Amino acid sequence: MPCWPDSATSATTPRSTSFTIARCRSTSAGRTAVVTIQYEMVYERSGARYRATGRDLWVFERHGDSCLAVWRTMLDMQENAA
Repeated sequence: MPCWPDSATSATTPRSTSFTIARCRSTSAGRTAVVTIQYEMVYERSGARYRATGRDLWVFERHGDSCLAVWRTMLDMQENAA
């Protein structure tokens, strides 16, 4: 099963019209970092506009010279017609 919509369903794929980061915090210990991002965005889907707010929580782990995202959680999400 594909994870991304095919051309038959792409008309309903959301299109972001604005994205704002309200707050970004991070902390680290050893090879691990935790980042929280509070955001607000406006997007369009199927001809309607929506405003969404929430927080993303990411956990990263250092591997050599790069970092790998090992966890993502979406928190406090709210969506309303814009």
